[in-house]
Amino acid sequence: FITANPVEAAAIDSGSAGRAWTRTGNTFKAGGPTPVCRFYGSQSPGPNSHFYTAATDECESLKQIQAGTPGTQKRWNFESLDFSSTAAVSGGCASGLTPVYRAYNNGFARGVDSNHRITTSQSAIAEVVARGWVNEGVVMCAP
Repeated sequence: FITANPVEAAAIDSGSAGRAWTRTGNTFKAGGPTPVCRFYGSQSPGPNSHFYTAATDECESLKQIQAGTPGTQKRWNFESLDFSSTAAVSGGCASGLTPVYRAYNNGFARGVDSNHRITTSQSAIAEVVARGWVNEGVVMCAP
């Protein structure tokens, strides 16, 4: 889980999301011209997870799906523009920016909660890909 909100981070650190949560140490800086959309499924019917995107078209598409999907069905619910970043262009970042990668556990197809790993660490992405996750590549660029 990532957040730019220090109050939310402190709550998670103190156990509000369950005892199993621990910090990975994988962090990246916020900043850039592009607002990052934050979505949340729901605990029921799910997915009980957050999703982040700096891609304007992906954000708008998910908002449209939300508007056309009853709350009793699984869907992503727009929460906020959580922080800013720089959108990736053609799967990469401009010189001086750090690539931020995203992997997906393919939860929807497997009938489990959809989860994403978002990190600047290629080894962290390789670790989850080895467990069957899908590498979605560079999805934003950190300062």
